[in-house]
Amino acid sequence: MSDSAVNDGVNSTDVLKLFGFISIMILIVIGYLMLVSGDSVPAEDSVTVFPAQSAALTKLAETLDLNEEQSKDLIVVSNELTTWDDSCLGFEPRQEPCQAGDFEGHLIIMQYQDKKYEAHTDETGSVVLLK
Repeated sequence: MSDSAVNDGVNSTDVLKLFGFISIMILIVIGYLMLVSGDSVPAEDSVTVFPAQSAALTKLAETLDLNEEQSKDLIVVSNELTTWDDSCLGFEPRQEPCQAGDFEGHLIIMQYQDKKYEAHTDETGSVVLLK
């Protein structure tokens, strides 16, 4: 009998393919474990802060005459994107008439200690009106 007749079906090419497949699987598992490891940022820590929200917090801190340490106790309860019907952002006109039209902005509810405050802003936070 010749050597080719006593072949058990495994050749060096098959072994190399199997080794390559196992190596790739190990790399995929290691990559996955690195992705879900404790070094990643938890979802609750990655909160989007809109410029309008920062502007509203700053305006409220100034209005309440809070120092830097007290300002850390300001809480944003909610931040709703909205479209105001005019340039007064949902408030009664104070000095000059409101310009009619659609104005994108935010309705932001904040809290300091036990009291809630409402801010109406334009889209960028360049206009902040407190209620």
